[in-house]
Amino acid sequence: LSEWIDFVLEAQKLQQSATALDESEVATKALLCLEGAMYLILTGMSMEKSPNLDSEALKMYVDTLDLIGDIGSVFSTELGPLEAKIVVLTTRCQSLLLLKLFQFNTRLGTNVVWYINDYLQRCPVPKIVPMSQSSGKRPPQIMAEIPYQLYEDFNKVFATQMALLNAQELWGRADQLASYHGIEETFKQLDIQCGPLTFKSPLVDLVRYVKEAARMLKPGLAGTRK
Repeated sequence: LSEWIDFVLEAQKLQQSATALDESEVATKALLCLEGAMYLILTGMSMEKSPNLDSEALKMYVDTLDLIGDIGSVFSTELGPLEAKIVVLTTRCQSLLLLKLFQFNTRLGTNVVWYINDYLQRCPVPKIVPMSQSSGKRPPQIMAEIPYQLYEDFNKVFATQMALLNAQELWGRADQLASYHGIEETFKQLDIQCGPLTFKSPLVDLVRYVKEAARMLKPGLAGTRK
């Protein structure tokens, strides 16, 4: 318990430091907030180790994902090299957090998948709901009646799969951003120092990678006011 509370306090301290900065110091504020978000990820990881805190850990990851999305959206579309590096980092973070949500929900959703499978085995042909004939050239829709619980379970499975697809899309977007802005060398240096960050990297490696990236980028923050 004390471990994840310490992480939350550290995240709050970094957030307060960012809030105290002048509004013009956009890059510095973003980097501090991103560092703070790493402590929230550590909080979620710590919660996972505790009995009966799965739902709290999941909420922590979801909230952190939203926060990091906000951090990456503060910059204008015309990015300088430093801002582009921060956006690439936030995009990587979003990708791996979405992958974590996919893995988390897949583990928790085993019973959901079994329920869907059981229903489809028992009812291979769904009950067709009569629909009025459509007008014009559009063909009439065929609607099937299913239990509401099954509908909810389909939504859960769909959301889980979308998390994986979005994670893959964001990882590719980060690669494209790094290439477009010509900043691949920075991330090659980070890979050498921290070990390569890949789509399969665990969150603990992501946290270490982002912390090292923040340390590398801070000397270049002077003169970045907007």
